[in-house]
This record gives sequence, C-alpha cells and structure tokens, in this order.
Amino acid sequence: MGHATYAYVRAILIAGAIALAVVLVPGLLGSARVSAAEPPGASVGTARAAIATAAVAPVRPTSVTVGVVREGGGPVKVRWTGRAPRGGSFAISVDGVVVATAPRGTHAAKIRLLPGKHRVAVAVVTPTGSSPKRAVTVRVAHAPPPPPLDVHVVQTGAGTGYLVWQPPRPRPGQVVARYRIEVRGRVVVMPASARLLSVRWPTSATSVTASIRAVTRAGLRGPWASSTLRPGGGGYQALVAPAFTVGEKG
Repeated sequence: MGHATYAYVRAILIAGAIALAVVLVPGLLGSARVSAAEPPGASVGTARAAIATAAVAPVRPTSVTVGVVREGGGPVKVRWTGRAPRGGSFAISVDGVVVATAPRGTHAAKIRLLPGKHRVAVAVVTPTGSSPKRAVTVRVAHAPPPPPLDVHVVQTGAGTGYLVWQPPRPRPGQVVARYRIEVRGRVVVMPASARLLSVRWPTSATSVTASIRAVTRAGLRGPWASSTLRPGGGGYQALVAPAFTVGEKG
C-alpha cells in the first residue's frame, strides 16, 4: 500500500468515528440524566404521585382534651388544637364511631357520654382523606339510682299491712337489680319485679316506718325513700295485688 492510499483510508476511518460519536453521545447523556433524577426502581409517575400525596395529606390535631363529666354521664365539651386545611373539617368520634363534626376554624364541640370507659378522638378530614386520630381515654363514673317512687305503708288489718312502691326512673345505662328494705329492724332484699312487701307490727305500736332503696346490677345503692304509718282502728285499705312475703336477709 502506498503512502497516499494509507492516508486516504485513515481519513475515512476518522470521519466514521466522528459520525458515530455524534449519534451515540447525546443518547448516552440523556440516559444518565434520567438515571440521576430517579431513584433506582422508581418511575416518574410514582415519584410524582408521592410528591402529590405528601402535599395534601392532612396533619392530625396536636392535642385533645375532654371537660369534666358528671357522675352518670351527660353532655361534655371536647377541645382540640390544630389546623384543618381549606375545604377540611374535624370529626369527633367515641369508641371509633363519629358522633359529631366541626367546621374548619373551630376548636370545640359538645358530645354526650354514658357511664363507662371511652376513647374520644379527633381527626382532620379533607376531600382526599383523613388524618390519623388524636385520642384520649375518658372514664365516666356510674351514678347511683334514684329512689323508688310512691312509697307508702298501707294498713290492711290490725297489726298487718303492706309496704308498696313504684320503681325509680333509672338514668341511661342503669338497670335496677333488687330492692333493699328495712322495716322495724328487719332487712329484706326483694327482686326488681317486686312492688309490695307484707309487713306486720304489734297492735300496740303507735307508728310503723319502712324504708326502701334501689340497687343496680353494678351494685350501686340509691338513696332511701321512707314512709311512716300511724296505725288506726278501722277503715283498712284492701290490696288485691299479690304480695311478696319471703325475702333474702342481708
């Protein structure tokens, strides 16, 4: 091969290498930029979705407090701190059930609680979802039952009669289990279905007093209700309702 031929072939090779570089280098640079912008294994769509979700996710309230709850339960005020974004609101729940909502910008709401242990929570709610809940545990004490109604000692004969009564009006969540009765030093326990008790006293007695109180299933005892009879010599009242004459002492 002559010198001129060698120079010609060399020029052709150099020109081809330059042309190949012009085609390949931009593609390699573009791939490097994409790889640097995305974490390994992540797509552009996934990254954009993560950024959008982080931007709209509501933040839960910073604190929640519950006011003083009276014995036996009732209305109570729940307060919280924190913000709801535009278009958002607050949801107040008791034991996982939403019982009230409050608009954005408010920081208190009234709810009702029954006796027992409860978990009161507040969350921020938006059109796209809700925040984690901020919760506190509240214990509401059971209240004793009210006293029985229309309590009277009724004379039906010489030295005999009945203590009669009507059941109390229990508070929400209360169930009367039995009655405790005291008459002339004797203690008798009657079932919740009872409405009268046979009573005896000496014919020489000038007064007869009987007291009764309700007891709930939880063992809470209500206040006493009493009645006093001054026995007379006639005009006895007849009762046709069946009487309970046997009771458990205690």
